[in-house]
Amino acid sequence: MRSLKVRRRGFTLIELMIVIMLMLLLITLLAPNLIRARYRAQLTACMDQIKAISTALEQYSVETKVYPLALNAAFCQNYMGRPVVECPSSKTPYALQVDNIEHSFTLVCQGGVHHIALPNYVDPGFPQFSHNIGTIILK
Repeated sequence: MRSLKVRRRGFTLIELMIVIMLMLLLITLLAPNLIRARYRAQLTACMDQIKAISTALEQYSVETKVYPLALNAAFCQNYMGRPVVECPSSKTPYALQVDNIEHSFTLVCQGGVHHIALPNYVDPGFPQFSHNIGTIILK
């Protein structure tokens, strides 16, 4: 009686190369989209932070009848509970331009690199909050 030998057959070199090439192709197609999604998330975080700071500036103005001239640590501690006011993605401070005569302000992400990371998505100087318009606008 013959004994049946079971041969274990592995992958050939060609099959392994094809699988590796397909994986590399998928990575090259997906990587730019994942990177762009990360930068969009950072931009959204910056926009949310600017909106929160603007709300705190409005609350400060209601209590004191003027806007603060700078985003200092005392203002941040009292109204936001944070010691530093900076862009979450670029770690640079926001610029505040106050006009207490017209009772308005503009808050700008001055050091943000959002326009470099997303060149066709946002312009330089974005995001920016203007009290006069009441929304986040392009510079």
